Amino acid sequence: MKIKIIDLIASRDQWKEKAFRAQKEKEQQWSDHFIWTKDGIKILGTTPTGRAISSRFDFNDEPSIQVARRFWVEAGWHPPQSDPRLE
Repeated sequence: MKIKIIDLIASRDQWKEKAFRAQKEKEQQWSDHFIWTKDGIKILGTTPTGRAISSRFDFNDEPSIQVARRFWVEAGWHPPQSDPRLE
């Protein structure tokens, strides 16, 4: 899956504790920056770009989204087979 990183994204890379600003509209592969947890419920950023975007958009903060993802995993709909998972 391709993602578009737009130039409005400005956040902090929580691991590196520094400000980060994504480059202007640059198409990149989702798997270059993110990975699913082993259970398929949470998205983890694996690069400064991924961690900043994950933090900025709160991918995992809503309990309801985690409940929905768990249902999707149990139904076999999620995560996409092409997306990497944490081993």
